[in-house]
Amino acid sequence: MLIYYIFPARARYAIAQIKSLVTLHLQNNAIGDDGANEIAKALAANNSLQSLNLSENQIGPHGVEDMADALVENSTLEELDLTGCRIGNEGAEALAVALESNDILQELALDQVSPGIHDRIGSRLKLVKDELNELSEAAAEALRTDQKVRWGRAKLMVVGKAAAGKTSTIRTLLNQPFVPEHVSTIGIDLMLMHTRDWKERKNTGDADLGEQLAKYKYQNIAKHDDLDQSEAQSSKDAARRVPDAPRAAPPAISASSASAVRQAPPQSPSVRFDKEVIAKAVNTPLRIRVMEQADKEEEETSFTIWDYGGQEVFYALHHLFLTQYGVYVVVFDMREVLGKEHFQEKLKEEEFAKLASQDDAIQTLRFWLDSIRLHAPGVEVALVGTFLDQVSELDQHDDIQEILEKKIFRELDGDPKIQRNIWKEEFLQFFPINNQDRGDVDGHVARLKDQLTKSVAEKAFVKEKVPLRWSYCLDRLLQQSDPYMRFGDVETLAVTKCF
Repeated sequence: MLIYYIFPARARYAIAQIKSLVTLHLQNNAIGDDGANEIAKALAANNSLQSLNLSENQIGPHGVEDMADALVENSTLEELDLTGCRIGNEGAEALAVALESNDILQELALDQVSPGIHDRIGSRLKLVKDELNELSEAAAEALRTDQKVRWGRAKLMVVGKAAAGKTSTIRTLLNQPFVPEHVSTIGIDLMLMHTRDWKERKNTGDADLGEQLAKYKYQNIAKHDDLDQSEAQSSKDAARRVPDAPRAAPPAISASSASAVRQAPPQSPSVRFDKEVIAKAVNTPLRIRVMEQADKEEEETSFTIWDYGGQEVFYALHHLFLTQYGVYVVVFDMREVLGKEHFQEKLKEEEFAKLASQDDAIQTLRFWLDSIRLHAPGVEVALVGTFLDQVSELDQHDDIQEILEKKIFRELDGDPKIQRNIWKEEFLQFFPINNQDRGDVDGHVARLKDQLTKSVAEKAFVKEKVPLRWSYCLDRLLQQSDPYMRFGDVETLAVTKCF
């Protein structure tokens, strides 16, 4: 998206609020230090802007210092143009210092700056470019030799009765603002998010290819460093034990060390992986996190959230998409399970009339749990009770727990496995939440996120290593502009572009 010639205050709004904003042109807008300060505030929190043109403005050293502070926090900006501004050596020095903590910016246009500072900035930008080039080359080689990495993906399937609050529950999990207007989900809605931050990833291109490619390189480097250190220590220990031992022939590779030696499979002569696709994929801020976490155990998971429409007309189709490769959230209205008659005096007549009877609410819960048990046996399920603002007493929660145990849990016999919500001295097999409040005073939402994350982290399908070529192919599929593809076209793309 391009925006030309707008006021700084509006620029701050655009940078902060427009999630798809990639390029912003603000050249020759008479922006001074105050305007630069406004833009810097938004830039520090922005996670989409890649190119910003502020040339030919009246930004001085103080304004640039604010911009420099923002660059330390920003994780997406790749190009910044400040030519024709009045930053001087003082402002340039602030930028040079900031770039020491920034691994993303690749192009910075300045003028009227001393050669020494200019060279320091240029050297730093070159390091970032060189690192990206090395990563691109390693990624291309990994694809060519058909290397594998941890899959790290799962489905988070949210089901339940219509108007129970499924979509609002998803917005609560993603820490998005509450939307009071009820809009029914038609069929199924899909969203991407990651357990590292529980934030929706707006772009389908954020489907992990760059992160997967970075993992292959940096985790291998970490493993080789550990192996080198281990071998060096073993050599020192051997030398201390037998100082005068004669030189022996090189030892044969043992079964344990042989696993570290990879035999590259033959390359398919017909496949030519697109260098531009690879370069674009690895140019992701996530590569920095991967680099920093390379020597640690992987526990994070990417979730594809499936928001199932609750209207009965869709029930005949939903079972086609129920799968064992994920975790389920079954949402119910606590007022209905407790008994809507308890709320007749508290609700408006129209709202009260929309509530289902306790029997109907229990029947719906049974339907979904039975469906999950049939089509995805052995999975874990988190029950979420909504309208905590109206069902807030602990005694009410205990009553709901007793009703669920008596009318549902005893018949399940442990399948599916119902997640537990334990805090202080309380124990429930559901998570009461208020989708209108982001305070989470009792910590139910935090515990729900934690349980959902843990439930899939150790699953075999998440830990399984899959070919990088599959992630590459998935990325190519997601980049298609058509809303659907014929199977023959998918097959052709896979055979000619990926495998």
